[in-house]
Amino acid sequence: MTTTRDDPASVVGEGVFDSEAVHASLMDLIGGLAPQRPLRATAEDTLAAVSALFVFRLSWLAYCNEAFGLDPEATDSRSEMCRRWVKGETARAWPYFAHAEAALATVSKKITTLQEELVDFCGHDITALQQRAA
Repeated sequence: MTTTRDDPASVVGEGVFDSEAVHASLMDLIGGLAPQRPLRATAEDTLAAVSALFVFRLSWLAYCNEAFGLDPEATDSRSEMCRRWVKGETARAWPYFAHAEAALATVSKKITTLQEELVDFCGHDITALQQRAA
């Protein structure tokens, strides 16, 4: 059985869809950090990268609504899944795919850097616990 994860292009749509939640989380993180903390600069750099991805979200939602015949106001789980997990071929047909793909690549690098600094800041890597549980 093939899944959307079998095609890396599908991750672009997922990244754009999830950019709103990531953006909000980064805003919360930055709001809780003192300006002089070195982690804050990295978090702000990451927020800037996520913001560049987040600007595509409304277009992505409209594209998915049209492609799948979804009600733009619908927030039910089926509609949300249709907007989050899209086949790669459908994602590549979105007019802003190449731009969003480039933005997502930048976000991935920035988040990796932020995660490393968070490990130093917190003293442990919470993702290691998730990996052991899987």
